[in-house]
Amino acid sequence: MFPVNAVLRWKDAVYRLIHRDADRLWLFPIESRSPSCIAVGIGDFGREMNAGTVAEIPDPFTALKLRKMTDAENRRGEENLALIQPLIEDGVRAFESGCLKKLISRLSAEFSGNERLAYQRKLKRTLVLWWQRGQVPAVLMPDWAPKTNVRAYSVKPGRKSPQTENAPALNDEIRKAFDKVCRERLMVPGHDSVKEAYTRFLHDWMKTRKVTESQSPTLYQFRNYYYKTYPKAERTRDQATEDRFEKDLRPLTGSTYDIARGPGHIYEIDATMDNVQLLNDSRTEVVGRPYLYLVTDVFTGVIVGFDISFEAPQLKTAGDALFNAMTDKVAYCARYDITIPRKWWPAQGVPATVTADNAELTSDQALHLNRAYGVSVNFTKTRRADQKGTVESSIGMVQKSLRGLIRHRGLVLKDGALLRKAGDMDSRGDAVLTLDDYRLLVIRAILIINRRRRNNVPPGLPASIPARCLDIWHHYESRGHSMLRRENDPNLLRLSLLKHYNLTCSAKGMCVEGIRYLPEDPDYLRYFTRGSSPQYSDKWQIVLDPSDITHAWLQPDEKLKPTKYVQCSLAPASAHLAGMTLRAAREYIREAALTESRILPEEMAFSGKQKAEQEEIIRNAERQKPQDERSVRQKVKGIKTKRSEEIELRESSAPRVTPEQKEKTPKADAQSKAPEADAQSKAPEADAQAEAPESRSGSMSRTGGGSMASNAPAGHKPVKPPREQSQPQRSKGLGLDMHFDGGNIDMNLI
Repeated sequence: MFPVNAVLRWKDAVYRLIHRDADRLWLFPIESRSPSCIAVGIGDFGREMNAGTVAEIPDPFTALKLRKMTDAENRRGEENLALIQPLIEDGVRAFESGCLKKLISRLSAEFSGNERLAYQRKLKRTLVLWWQRGQVPAVLMPDWAPKTNVRAYSVKPGRKSPQTENAPALNDEIRKAFDKVCRERLMVPGHDSVKEAYTRFLHDWMKTRKVTESQSPTLYQFRNYYYKTYPKAERTRDQATEDRFEKDLRPLTGSTYDIARGPGHIYEIDATMDNVQLLNDSRTEVVGRPYLYLVTDVFTGVIVGFDISFEAPQLKTAGDALFNAMTDKVAYCARYDITIPRKWWPAQGVPATVTADNAELTSDQALHLNRAYGVSVNFTKTRRADQKGTVESSIGMVQKSLRGLIRHRGLVLKDGALLRKAGDMDSRGDAVLTLDDYRLLVIRAILIINRRRRNNVPPGLPASIPARCLDIWHHYESRGHSMLRRENDPNLLRLSLLKHYNLTCSAKGMCVEGIRYLPEDPDYLRYFTRGSSPQYSDKWQIVLDPSDITHAWLQPDEKLKPTKYVQCSLAPASAHLAGMTLRAAREYIREAALTESRILPEEMAFSGKQKAEQEEIIRNAERQKPQDERSVRQKVKGIKTKRSEEIELRESSAPRVTPEQKEKTPKADAQSKAPEADAQSKAPEADAQAEAPESRSGSMSRTGGGSMASNAPAGHKPVKPPREQSQPQRSKGLGLDMHFDGGNIDMNLI
């Protein structure tokens, strides 16, 4: 059997069981507005239950019973309960219609006239609420729910104003038109103003209804309907995009301590273009705004690392910031003549997780840091800066702390606009800081910000520990809650943070970005043996140091534990790039390619002209060659002798070194007369000997032999040596044959 106050569905109606005695049940129809109950016998009701026509349903007034009441509402409920208390205490008599009327008449006997009628209606109304909502004091609270029934007025009620004097009263048709305009023009991202939306409504209303402006709903009516129908929370939600609502408007229900368990658990990294104009190192030219990278620990809020450069956000600059976050800050500050104790900036080591956006740390590049050190890299959603809000707020604090110092020294706004008003000077020309100067300012600012007070205190922090970022770090680090891991090999850490390039291989070496390398390890150098294709793995990757490309590091197996890198040097084909930065090498290769493309047409034209001359020489030689009917065997017979004679003839006609002419003394003249006489006596014999080879050479020329005359171009006549120089036997006696060849003196031993 059901308990008292149970809500039952029976015969397509809903009842509340308000009383039960030995043989009867008293049910009150929940939808009824009069205090009348139904009495049902327990036996009959039991049969209905067995037939399945009765079922218990949830109480629709549970929320009223559980609501929290104010003192005024409690007093009002107690007054209503005291009002019907005589009816409730009378028991079963209150459930019977005739008895209830007599009880109400007796209670209202002290009143007369309209007051008596009003009192009786109040008794009945309060008793209905008591039975309808569950017979507990909480249900007797005043019901302040807004009225839902539309007031049936033919004209607009209330005090008239000049704007609404002739305005029609709101009806369903006007409300429907208002609602359509509100949803299309006001309850959307990038919404119109209320006045603009009403203008569109008025135009469409007058056009479709054929009425005048004075006969149309007014702006006051439209604005009143909009603000009453759509609450502030609903307007805020619908008028914002999904990303903006999640990022800036949604309720904040958690803190960073829900996801971070200690120092070094989660590092967040982000970059922004800073709001200051800087000079070059010579302080003569403005070079623009730098990019600021910050790395922040989520648990403590400590800024653990940073980087400043003129290069746009990329893997290199992000790697520089992470490398700074994971290495010793005392040594880093000492490079810029800043002496600090370790407790001022204690962050050193590899974190467990790095959170970044998708701009620099791509998933492929993040795998190398994960495989080398087990660091998990998480990426935020697009346009969701709130997912790394710790580092975002750190960037704002750094810029705000420096804004007063550089206000009139090149400060600009985030969007690049000048921080000035009409009549102020353009402060960009007043820039005085270089990149190194600004780096020193940022270091000092970070030391200050790391001592700030945290708004949210981590759970378990003793009250004796100041809620400062550094104090929180030292407290949890001293108790073993730091999740940082020390790295003893900074080179390996640096390589894992640099970009890994895919490469191509040939016998000349590994090629990346147009630069060729060869490994220094003999075990890997053997892959580049000439005469065969390199048998390398397609999973090889190479790491370049952007500041100096003289060396590179090959990663032959990215899954090898521990991670292995093989040092490589520039191949001979790229040795001229030694000492360059990667940017300079790219520019050099690009400029060399442009130069080659500019010179190539000239070289092709020159080569074509020379080829044409060569072909003309061949055609002339073919025309000058006489007809020869001999066989090939006859033509090549005695070729060795003919070759020797041709060599001798050409050597004898080659230019000679002119001996120096010395001044002769009378004694030397007398001594030289005897040899001259002998030479004159032997001249006929020498002429006879010289004519013999000439006649043989002439006969060869006529028979197609390999003489110089036969192969000379048209118009060329071989030059015969003077008779006094045609003495091969005497030349052999000297042991050397000296002649000019292309402007140089060649000395060939004979």
